[in-house]
Amino acid sequence: HKNVGDSLKDFVGPLGNATETEGIKNVCVVGGGVGCAIAMPVAQKFAQEKVNVTSIIGFRNKDLVILEEEFKKNSTSHICVTDDGTFGEQGNVCMPLERLLSSGEKFDKIFNGYNEIQKRQGLDLSKYKGKTVTRYTYEVTNYENESGKVYANVIVYRNKVIGGDICSANVGGFIHGFSK
Repeated sequence: HKNVGDSLKDFVGPLGNATETEGIKNVCVVGGGVGCAIAMPVAQKFAQEKVNVTSIIGFRNKDLVILEEEFKKNSTSHICVTDDGTFGEQGNVCMPLERLLSSGEKFDKIFNGYNEIQKRQGLDLSKYKGKTVTRYTYEVTNYENESGKVYANVIVYRNKVIGGDICSANVGGFIHGFSK
């Protein structure tokens, strides 16, 4: 908490590029876990621009579902999946996306917030579309200034790390690449 007259040690922002909405009429916004916090403002922006928004969000189980109502409110069509099937459809976000695309659905753009995180750390998961990869999840027990559970996800293809993140699924959680 700062008082009037106090100074900040450092300030950074805004970071990243604004989501381009010009000319887009039909978009799919995909988010998983705490990555939904990245995808939600994108869905809101497209909805404000009167774009047809299909949102697909996924979680490990029903206890970890966040922003469900917000996505419904800002989407023309909405699908929620859980790995274990305890909420919405059973599966991962790729399954309904592939179903929509194979049924002939055409999107002007597919926004995948998770791959945006990967690109910021010099990785790109789009090269591995259709490949079988392995996700290893580890609990981080020494994450600075965080009292809840923090996980490291490492995505591997043919013994090579191709992506991953550090995340917290706690209320007010976060997700970022391997470096803060």
